[in-house]
Amino acid sequence: MSRAHAIAKVLASALDATDKLEPAERDFIRTMLVADLRSRWPESVSPLTLGPPTEAIRDPRAREEG
Repeated sequence: MSRAHAIAKVLASALDATDKLEPAERDFIRTMLVADLRSRWPESVSPLTLGPPTEAIRDPRAREEG
């Protein structure tokens, strides 16, 4: 097993373990994890890396003419 695969399995196992926690504890852990990832690699979790929209963006508040 590669080192990366082993690390991925440990992380997946840890995330599975959070499912057994109370919602507030689970949210705290996930929030801290996301904050840590964003601080390490902001470009990898930025919406700017998603690319152009795949369909036209419309304002959902606008009334459709019909």
